[in-house]
Amino acid sequence: VLDSRSLDGDDITVKLSAGESILYEHFIPENHMPGTHWYHPHHHHATALQAGGGAAGFFIVEDPPEFLPEVFLTMPEVLW
Repeated sequence: VLDSRSLDGDDITVKLSAGESILYEHFIPENHMPGTHWYHPHHHHATALQAGGGAAGFFIVEDPPEFLPEVFLTMPEVLW
């Protein structure tokens, strides 16, 4: 998922103080590659510290119909 800086989607200059929040709303295009994707902060010189401290998350983009061969479609889905 790519965001435009004009929409504040990936603006590394945004800073929040303790207790502040920003709500981001992202739209996943119909033709986006399926899979498990992750997001994390991009604060300059602090990404590893913040992501490693839990400031990250993930989302799943499901496979579109008939994207995978039948042998994979019938496999059980396992979430850990």
